[in-house]
Amino acid sequence: MENFWFYINMGLNHVLDLSAYDHILFLSALAIPFTFKNWKKVLLLATVFTITHCLSLMLSVFEIVVMDVSLIEFLIPVTIFLTAIFNIVYLKSLQGYKSILLHVVSTAFFGLIHGFGFSNYFKMLISR
Repeated sequence: MENFWFYINMGLNHVLDLSAYDHILFLSALAIPFTFKNWKKVLLLATVFTITHCLSLMLSVFEIVVMDVSLIEFLIPVTIFLTAIFNIVYLKSLQGYKSILLHVVSTAFFGLIHGFGFSNYFKMLISR
């Protein structure tokens, strides 16, 4: 049980670290097109991101999927940029009802990339 709380604490420190600007930028970019009345959509997207982030972390730690570190470090800021551009285009084309499906799919993909990024740091910690 001690290990469980160690990993929970590590995860919370990772997510809530104010110097982890990639999370803050990504979640800000993710929420751009939504108002406070759409908080459920933002919560859904944050949940999808978290689940896929954890999935890729697990896949990487157990070496089921091995990713090139330099590629992942390059892709993290690209995902933030693409999310911001996608949402700006989404805002400009708001005509009638818009499906959130494309947001969910892209958020899941980007969550995988960010999880692989954290896995490199995580593997360094557990190998000590």
